[in-house]
Amino acid sequence: MSMKLTAFMVGVVGLFAVAIGSIQGCGGGSSSGNAANCNKVCDKAVACTPGATAMDKTTCVMQCNAQTMGLHCSNQAAINSAVDACVKMTDCNAAMSCLDTIPDCQSTSGTAGTGGGGTGTAGTGGGNTWSCQDDGTSCACAQVGGGPLTACPSTYNCCATFNASGTPACGCATLTADQCPAFAAALPSGAQVAHCPP
Repeated sequence: MSMKLTAFMVGVVGLFAVAIGSIQGCGGGSSSGNAANCNKVCDKAVACTPGATAMDKTTCVMQCNAQTMGLHCSNQAAINSAVDACVKMTDCNAAMSCLDTIPDCQSTSGTAGTGGGGTGTAGTGGGNTWSCQDDGTSCACAQVGGGPLTACPSTYNCCATFNASGTPACGCATLTADQCPAFAAALPSGAQVAHCPP
C-alpha cells in the first residue's frame, strides 16, 4: 500500500482518537471493494470511539472513499480477508492493532501500448477529471480516475470540498442545516459547496 494511503488512514482514525500506528489495506480491486473496506474500517473506528457520531462515520467513509478511489490491488482477497478478521474482533485495542497488520496493496499496473501510424487529434488533459463513489449514505469525489460516477447525486443536501492527503476531494451527505457547517469544518481544509464536484 502506498505510504500516502497509510498516512491518510492514520489521520482518519485519528479523528476518533484511536491510537494506532497505521491502518493499511483499504484499497480495493474495484470501487465497490474500496467502499466496502472503508465502511467496515470506519464502522469499527466509530464503534471503538466513545462519543463518536453518525456524522463522524460519514466523514470517515467519505475521506476514505476519496483517498482509495481507483486503487487496484493484485492481493485484494488477502486484504479483504484481513479487514474482515480485524473488524470482527470484539476487543477494540486488539482490532486496532490487527488493522496494522493488513497486507500492503500490491498495485497492479499495465504496460504502455505502441503508437499507430497516421495523424490524429490531441487528447484532453486528465488532470481535472473527477470521479465519485456513492455508498447510499454519503458520496465522495476525488480528482482521480476510477470511480463509477462523475458527480454525486443531487439527493444530498450538504456538500464540502476537502483535501484527501494532497488530492482535491469533495463529499456530500444528508444532514440538517445546522450540522452542515460543522461537517465541512471537520474535513481537512473543508469548505461548503453547492454540489460535488465543485
